Amino acid sequence: MNWRSALPVKQALARTRLGSEAATSPEAQKLLAADADSYVIALGALPMPMLHGDAAAIKAAATLSVKGKDAIAASDVKAERQGNAVTLILFFPRSSAITVADNEVEFAFKLATLNIKKKFKLKDMMFDGKLEL
Repeated sequence: MNWRSALPVKQALARTRLGSEAATSPEAQKLLAADADSYVIALGALPMPMLHGDAAAIKAAATLSVKGKDAIAASDVKAERQGNAVTLILFFPRSSAITVADNEVEFAFKLATLNIKKKFKLKDMMFDGKLEL
């Protein structure tokens, strides 16, 4: 599981895809600017048989929660298939701002027998003095 919308993750993906051209390539700039209006979490690789349901059911199964605030529901989902496994790319609207003062955010995903919860300490997600989610 990783925060695909976090700048350090985007930079690593750009370097992986583009190598030495990552610093100057227009394609790299597109990768870095992508999904600015969403928190993006990649969850996987999950065995295909564990994912029961359509995109609407999968979206409904995922939330981000901060203590004292309403949970943020996933607004979109995409799947990246790798053989018999799939990585879910879950999008959450940034309209509900998460700040370092919130201390912690919890990702939860519950679909049939699959129940995943992960808490992230926000102070550990700072990069160059900025919270990167």
